Parts: sequence; C-alpha cells; structure tokens
Amino acid sequence: MEKLTVKIGHNKKAYPLYSTVALVLITAVIAGTIYFNSPIRKIESIRNDSKLL
Repeated sequence: MEKLTVKIGHNKKAYPLYSTVALVLITAVIAGTIYFNSPIRKIESIRNDSKLL
C-alpha cells in the first residue's frame, strides 16, 4: 500500500506539462472544427461553384 501512494504523488512536475499539451490539443481541435465547418465558407464555396457554371 505504501508503494502505491508513493508512485501516485511522484510525478507532480509532469502535471503542468500534460495539462498544457492537452489544452493546446483541445484548442486546435475546436479551432479546426470551427474553421472547416464555417457556414460562411460553405456559402462562399457554393457561390464560387455557381460562378463556374
């Protein structure tokens, strides 16, 4: 039981690093989703496609 409690609290220095990486990844996924699913982009692409016809 003592060995288990020592291992859990051992890597306290890694928590800020992991949380920063996770925050950057989550932000990138959200920004990418908003950028590629933007209604304005869809309207612009439809308008550009109709100009080609």
